[in-house]
Amino acid sequence: MFDLHISIPLLRPLIGFFLFLFFIYLIYLFITRAFREMGFSPLEALFIVFVAFLFQSVNIYLFSYK
Repeated sequence: MFDLHISIPLLRPLIGFFLFLFFIYLIYLFITRAFREMGFSPLEALFIVFVAFLFQSVNIYLFSYK
């Protein structure tokens, strides 16, 4: 048998890792479902979100205001 006091500290990082993966999966489902309703495939949705995140600091000058 193994001691419970030894196994709990070993399981804590593993549980944190699985919770992190679970939240990433929920975000993935939210993004792909929203884009799927607009007619995109899940791969296209991930590509759109990745490119938008990659170029978020690029400002395109469209209009001039006086």
